[in-house]
Amino acid sequence: MNRLSHLSDHMLDRCETYVAFIKAIEHKKHSKEVRELWLDEFSGLPDEEARKLKNQAMLLDPAKVDIFLTAIEDELSRNMWLHDDPRKKTIFCTSKAKGQKGKWRDLYCPCLKDHVIHHIIMRASERAFMRGMYKWCVGSVPKRGTAAAVKAVEKWCKSDRTWRYFVQIDIEKFFNNICERDVLNCLKKRIKDEKIIDLHKKILESAPLPVPIGYFPSPWYANLVLEDLDHFILERMHKTRRGKCIKLVKHYVRYIDNLLIFGASKRDLEKVVHAVSDWLGANRGLRIKPDWEIKQIAEYDSDGKMKKGTYRIDFIGYKFDRTRTILRDGNYLSTLRLAHRMDKRYKRKSEDTLSDCQSLVSKTGFAACGDNATFTGLVNNKFSIESAKGVISNAAKMGIFRDP
Repeated sequence: MNRLSHLSDHMLDRCETYVAFIKAIEHKKHSKEVRELWLDEFSGLPDEEARKLKNQAMLLDPAKVDIFLTAIEDELSRNMWLHDDPRKKTIFCTSKAKGQKGKWRDLYCPCLKDHVIHHIIMRASERAFMRGMYKWCVGSVPKRGTAAAVKAVEKWCKSDRTWRYFVQIDIEKFFNNICERDVLNCLKKRIKDEKIIDLHKKILESAPLPVPIGYFPSPWYANLVLEDLDHFILERMHKTRRGKCIKLVKHYVRYIDNLLIFGASKRDLEKVVHAVSDWLGANRGLRIKPDWEIKQIAEYDSDGKMKKGTYRIDFIGYKFDRTRTILRDGNYLSTLRLAHRMDKRYKRKSEDTLSDCQSLVSKTGFAACGDNATFTGLVNNKFSIESAKGVISNAAKMGIFRDP
């Protein structure tokens, strides 16, 4: 693969930096650092007053934004940019998967200037990251969300019955154990522009971990490090029988560090799992979690009951089998409970909160990717989804996008 050069030539065009700035503040419009870029007449307003403005872009002062972006462009052009220490925040991430309680995660939050620079660098580098990327690498990649993975797994389940078994592999403490050297080596194989390489190196050296959770480029680095593993699984996993080359892996999809692999037999998949474990240990210094298990995809008897010893595929929030795709149990219950709480609040106080309406519409939209018509009816029986959409629409017309 030829390396890409001259990626930094147009990186500091005002059009590019402004687009990166708008992308960076998309979900930070009311943060303390962004408020400093507001017009003076709005700078003293509380959030609830500012949200009543119809157009959020009216809040930004073009002169202040111009000074802010000029300073960034000047630092980058003179190679004077130094990454500030990020702010560390620890949160508890709940898990919707059965039998999992969740985990504590350390997030590293960069300041606004560094966050905007991350976006500028990634806009210049995105073409290099996308070259050679596996088609079904679907985590944190533009236009490759969970919907694409759901359609792929659903299609494989319903149309291809030549495989019967699957295995899910999770990499142990993936982001904490990625090595800076591996990321830089992967970058140098794709990018020839030394200026871009140096900027990526500054990002990697700015936090206690080379690839911290909370940085915008971190999922890109994670996918880049595992790109060679994707090609290894697809191109090297085969066996020879009677002079013919037979692939051990029938289908394969990866969501960041979660791998879902399909095969024709348990023996084939066991060889694949051991080969993946050896490759990760030898090439990336990583280990897979020991809780992997090869299972047979769900089969049903004449009464419609699932046969003993067969299982649904529990992946990215859904459960898949040969006939249908349904929500994971945790997502199913949390949506019904939310609708029930909203119904009780409306009957008691005759009011709805914007955040609850947004959450309900989001959850039911997530369910729409599968065969959940009955589930949508159950939610509507508790609280009308159309009413929630109406609340969101009316709030947006008044410039309100979140609760005070």
